[in-house]
Order: sequence, then C-alpha cells, then structure tokens
Amino acid sequence: MNIPNTLVTIRLLLVPLIVIFLYIPLTRMVVPFLVILAWVTDFLDGYIARKRGLQTKFGAFYDQFVDKILVAFSLITLGDLGIIPMWLVILMLFRDYLVTGIRSMVKAEGVILKSEWSGKIKFGLQVITIIIASALFALAPYSSFIAQYMYVIVFWTMVVATLEAYYALVEFLAKNWKVISSWR
Repeated sequence: MNIPNTLVTIRLLLVPLIVIFLYIPLTRMVVPFLVILAWVTDFLDGYIARKRGLQTKFGAFYDQFVDKILVAFSLITLGDLGIIPMWLVILMLFRDYLVTGIRSMVKAEGVILKSEWSGKIKFGLQVITIIIASALFALAPYSSFIAQYMYVIVFWTMVVATLEAYYALVEFLAKNWKVISSWR
C-alpha cells in the first residue's frame, strides 16, 4: 500500500472513533480535532499522489469512498444526537448518493465524469459543518451562550453547506448532461 492509500486508510479508521466519541460526553472535545485530522489526510493523500506520481484507479475510488463514509457517518450521528436536523442530513446524503449513482452509471459505459471545484468546496463545507457542530456540541455544557445559540449556528452552517451541495449538483448535471442523458 502506497503512502496516499495509507493516509486514506487512516482517515477511514478515524470514522468509528468520531462516531463513538460523539456519543461519550468525556470524549466529545476530541472529535473536532479528529475531523480536522481526517481533513488534513484528505488533502495530503491527493497532494502526495499527484506530486509523486502515485495516482491509481484504486486510490481514486478509495479516496472518494472514504470521503462519503466520513461525511455520511458523521452527519447521521450528529442528526441522531439532534445537533443537525435529520431532514438536512437526508437532503445532503441524497445529493451525494445521487451523484455517486450517476457517476457509476456512466462509468459502466467507460466515461469518467470529472469533479468540479464546486464539489470540492461542497466537501470542505461539509467538513467545516461537522467540525463546528461537534465543537459546539462538546462545548455547550460549559457555556450557556454556546448552548443557547448552538442549534441556530449549526442549522445555518448546514443550510449553507446544503445549498452549496445542490449548486454543485446543478453544475455537475449541466456540465455532464449530454453524457448523462445519452445513458440508456
């Protein structure tokens, strides 16, 4: 296993820790740092793969797969804990899996649809939302101010991330419509 794929594996191994630590009050404070570490590994694995010529088909698939797992499990857990409204979590995950499904359909025909910058921004906003939500959730018991405004802050952060996600979806569909619509 090369260095980029090892970093992706580290990110994958962080997911159960993030989920478990969110449910344990004494460990919640660690979660934002674990999510930041996961985000850093996402940046580093791509950077190292490009710089050292270590890009592989498996690595490209594995990286996207682990990104989806990280976001899905984190958002579902935060939704389950009542930190993020579950309907926003469902909207976000629906969009992500719709794009994944479309990519899979056209890939079966030998066509690869490239990611747009708006998709990368979407992932960044998802991670920022998870960091903010988990940090405020961990700090809320120690601050009445945070406890009072946590849900409003997290709600609007998630709304912005969801709007960007759907903007990225529209851009993705528009740029790839010819290929997508020809699939039968």
